[in-house]
Amino acid sequence: MRRFIERMEKPREYAGGLVSIFNLMRDGRELADALETAENPSAVIQPYVQIVDSGKCEHTGLALHDIWRYFRHTWSNAYFTVPGRSMPILVRDAATAHHAVIGLAAISSPVVQIAERDQWMGWDTDTFLESIRETPTQKMAQWLSTRIDTQLHEIYLEDLLNDDILQPTALQQPTLEAVALLRADAERHRQKHHRTPLREVRQIERDNWTERALTPLFRSKRATALADTLETSSSCTPTCTPHRPPRVSRRR
Repeated sequence: MRRFIERMEKPREYAGGLVSIFNLMRDGRELADALETAENPSAVIQPYVQIVDSGKCEHTGLALHDIWRYFRHTWSNAYFTVPGRSMPILVRDAATAHHAVIGLAAISSPVVQIAERDQWMGWDTDTFLESIRETPTQKMAQWLSTRIDTQLHEIYLEDLLNDDILQPTALQQPTLEAVALLRADAERHRQKHHRTPLREVRQIERDNWTERALTPLFRSKRATALADTLETSSSCTPTCTPHRPPRVSRRR
């Protein structure tokens, strides 16, 4: 980190002159004087937004991401990496020679698993289930039924049917035995995945979704997802509207 800061503050030649990160800082006293004497404040500050990508600043030659990163270290909040995707943003001032940075922003993935927020919003599992028990509604029953039906349609089943892990009747009348078979198959393929060389997994084309679905890893995930769905369907209360399972042809 120290080397990064020193590199950003070290003058370098660009466009016939010496520049550094300091060229992107506007003197506060100069700005205050300019605002006091200006007849038109919009001529003193001309802000615009610049999305930080892999490019470089056309006024200094510095990488945009390095500029954002440098100023991020002087933010009022401590510098922490954020899980998920993020889009850094610079606010530049076109009224200065090098378009000084006058603000930072970032659009990031929401922070997950904040217990107080999730409970207040009703997002966490316990709060959600408790609200359903306390105030069951026909609308919620229909939503659950539709969600189960959609889940069954979204899972690739051909190999599970062909290997006799799943019987077509289990989709209409789920049983504990059917769920147990799926969970055993999921565990068996999970162990097989751990024994599969990584190079074999990477050789599969990214667009060939069927071939990927048949790998041990995704076979295990599909079997687990189907077991959870069937278990939920079989334990659905009588207030739920019966869902129509997908029609599956058993082909070999």
